[in-house]
Amino acid sequence: MTRQKKYWIAIVLITLVACDTLWITYVPEHWLAPMGVVPATKDERAVFARFYIGNPTYYEGEGIGLIEVPGVGNYFVTFDDEKYREASRREFVHLFSGVWTFKSMRAGHFIDPLPSHTDNELRIVTRGGNRVVVEF
Repeated sequence: MTRQKKYWIAIVLITLVACDTLWITYVPEHWLAPMGVVPATKDERAVFARFYIGNPTYYEGEGIGLIEVPGVGNYFVTFDDEKYREASRREFVHLFSGVWTFKSMRAGHFIDPLPSHTDNELRIVTRGGNRVVVEF
C-alpha cells in the first residue's frame, strides 16, 4: 500500500470512531423510538394518542415518553418521578423511525399530574381546560 492510501484509511477510521462516540454520547438525550398508539380520552371522548419512548441514560427507570394527543397537544412524561410537561411542536421533528428532539428531552420544568384512578394512567388538565387521560 502506498503512503497516501494508508493516510486516507487512517482518516476514515478516525472519522468513524469520532462519529460513533458522538452517536453514543449525544443521541440518547434526543432520540425517541415509536411504541405505537395508546388509548386516551379527551373530556371523556375516546381518542388515540401516539406514544414514543426514549432512554436518556442507561437506566430504564429514567425513561421519558412523548405523547401526541391529536387536537390537544404534546406532552413529555418522566417515568422515574411520574411528572409531565407540555411540549411545543417546535421542540421535535418526526423522522422515518422515530422522533428527534432539538434539545434534551429531560430539559424543562416537569409538573405533577392529577391523581390516577388506575395503574399506568396519566391524567392532566390542558391549558384550554380539557381533561386528558392517557392509558399505557
